[in-house]
Amino acid sequence: NDLAVLKIYDDKLPFLEMGDSNKLNIGMTVIAIGNSLGRYDHSATKGIISGLARNLSAATKGETEDLENVIQTDAEINLGNSGGPLINLEGKVVGVNVAKDMGGQSIGFSIPINEVKPIIESVRTSERIRRAFLGLRFFMITPELAEEKQLVRTSGALITPGDEEGEVAIVPGSPADKAGLLENDIIFEVDGRALDERLPLSSIVNQFAPGKKIGLKIQRGQEIFTKIVTLEEYR
Repeated sequence: NDLAVLKIYDDKLPFLEMGDSNKLNIGMTVIAIGNSLGRYDHSATKGIISGLARNLSAATKGETEDLENVIQTDAEINLGNSGGPLINLEGKVVGVNVAKDMGGQSIGFSIPINEVKPIIESVRTSERIRRAFLGLRFFMITPELAEEKQLVRTSGALITPGDEEGEVAIVPGSPADKAGLLENDIIFEVDGRALDERLPLSSIVNQFAPGKKIGLKIQRGQEIFTKIVTLEEYR
């Protein structure tokens, strides 16, 4: 998600505490802070959480990147706000401002702070960004998709190949492969947390460090079982 970590050597500076973006609900009041238009330092705009778990493609100077599971807010986010905090009424950071939809008004997006926390911890402990790797492709199930494909569940992550040739459902030799996961399996819980559109599989995996063992609850046909998977480092 185009995040960087800076080390500051002055340990006497004031700082903001990080909140819990998993506890956000639509309608909560938030404040976005940033350097609007590169001219107005410490600008603050107030709004609400307008949506959660949004997926979009963002373009900057001709380059496009995909942003997954971002927070939508109507707190005005302008050019120059990227990297600034999105804070709740307790003054805790719940997101990092990252993009806006130029086709509408007051449609901005922030990376959830829970996806930033493991990156910071990774840099603290290993002096580089280490990301967890599960090794599968999936779609998050919606009621519409469940009806179309006649699935036994209306939420969860359906393991499926990609659209391009060679995009297999399970990456050979990956943690998912070693654990015996198969195409068309549905992962519906990770460590007891239910997956849905608000909490997609990629988001929850990104919150763990490589080497972490996680429990996946899986539906295969009419059978339900649990697999313990050891995450590896994405390279």
